[in-house]
Amino acid sequence: MNTIIQKIVFLFSLLVSFLANGQQTSLNTLYNQNGYLINPAAAGLNNCFSAYLNHRNQWVGINESPVNNTLTVDGRLMGPHGVGVDMRMQEIGLLQNFNFKLTYAYHLKLTENSNLSFGLSAGMVQQSFGFSDVIVANTADNTLLGGNQSDIGFLSDAGLLFSTARLKVGLSVPQLITSGLVTEVDAVNAYNLVQHMVVFGAYDIMKNELWTVTPSVLYKNADFIGHQIDLGLRGTWKNTIGVGAMYRTAYGVIGLVDLNLKDQFKLAYGYGFSGSNLTGLSNGSHEIMLGIKLCRKPDGVPALDKPEEPEKPQEKIQEEPENPEEEESEEDVQEEPVNKSEEVIVEVEKDTIVEPVTEPVVEEVAEAVVEEIVVPVEAEELNIDSLNMAFAAEGRLIMYNLNSADDVHSNNRELVVEMVAQILKENPDLNVVVIGYTCDIGTSEYNQGVSRQRAENIKTELINSGVEAKKIKTQAKGENQPFAPNNTETNQRKNRRVQIVFKSN
Repeated sequence: MNTIIQKIVFLFSLLVSFLANGQQTSLNTLYNQNGYLINPAAAGLNNCFSAYLNHRNQWVGINESPVNNTLTVDGRLMGPHGVGVDMRMQEIGLLQNFNFKLTYAYHLKLTENSNLSFGLSAGMVQQSFGFSDVIVANTADNTLLGGNQSDIGFLSDAGLLFSTARLKVGLSVPQLITSGLVTEVDAVNAYNLVQHMVVFGAYDIMKNELWTVTPSVLYKNADFIGHQIDLGLRGTWKNTIGVGAMYRTAYGVIGLVDLNLKDQFKLAYGYGFSGSNLTGLSNGSHEIMLGIKLCRKPDGVPALDKPEEPEKPQEKIQEEPENPEEEESEEDVQEEPVNKSEEVIVEVEKDTIVEPVTEPVVEEVAEAVVEEIVVPVEAEELNIDSLNMAFAAEGRLIMYNLNSADDVHSNNRELVVEMVAQILKENPDLNVVVIGYTCDIGTSEYNQGVSRQRAENIKTELINSGVEAKKIKTQAKGENQPFAPNNTETNQRKNRRVQIVFKSN
């Protein structure tokens, strides 16, 4: 009886190993959290450096069931170039498989909001069959004649990915090229790597201040497994807590949950309910992921709270007035208290006194302030630093409602556009940079797109006001360089803004 039981255990373990041919690429369910798991073109996609550690225990309760451990690290080096490292270890019955790959990805910018990425991975794979671990009564079994086997080979993957702020569509071919790796099980059967094909798509059908809802689909095909389809749906609340579910053909249903802290740290878990073939034998499959993401601030125009020094620093003009009464009047103005204001110093003709202009808060923007700013001046006498300080003040920032590139709550968009247009018309040696920002609600990628659209919309309005397009550049800062800390709803409203920066030709 013991001999029969031992033989059954051995045959079942061997069967599990052969079934694992379809999992040569290591089966994962949390690829919606880390696209690099299924496509090398995703390496460095978001201009961030990321590291993820995955552990998956499949068919818990069945002896010698598959266990996968994966570590991926990827990031953007500079410009469009991304790199990555992918290490995976699988133990499936008698089979052990370890592979190590390096990845290069190139991210081609098609438009302001879309990218086409190409990725290629290459590395080594080592696998072995441990027949010596089998306990049987009949050592003359033909299956065991080959003994323990181990081999090392080469493999490469390729991928293509189209992405926007809300859409991702990708094609990858794991194990595109393999060589030097064939493990013989017996005189008839051999285990070797086969080419796979993976197609993935996901789209954010809802994206607001509370929820992001994303359906997804994955199609996988390879020898031994045929066609496999994953249909998934995931919702994220305030970019912090995510819940979802997935149906996988020939497998069953998978539940997903994840926690994201400050868009930097991630903890995700997936539980798969075993299909009917394993009902009563398995307690399901468990997968857990730990991740960290560090993003760099994009290059661009420096923050306006620290304006650039002019090439020839100019001292504040303090001319002696000809009339003593005028001197007293000026001193009286300077001694008056101001609240949330900013002085704008504009050099005019020599016989004109420089007067400070006070700047009220957003809720009190008045046309009188605009009229004082747009006093015609000569470009060569203009103090650009002082002008930029004025446009960095709260009253001259165009502030937006959440997730909108059109809905302005500061009620000053037309006034600021008119003011900028008039200054540019009267000072032909000036150009402007229109910079869009967001608060920290939402993903960094989504915020980058919203801030870009805000800047582009203001550029369009300036062009419609008669400004030449070549005199206007745009910058998208996303949630970087906030006007105020994102610790209150009021501050977040201030951070959703467009700011104008003047430059000389």
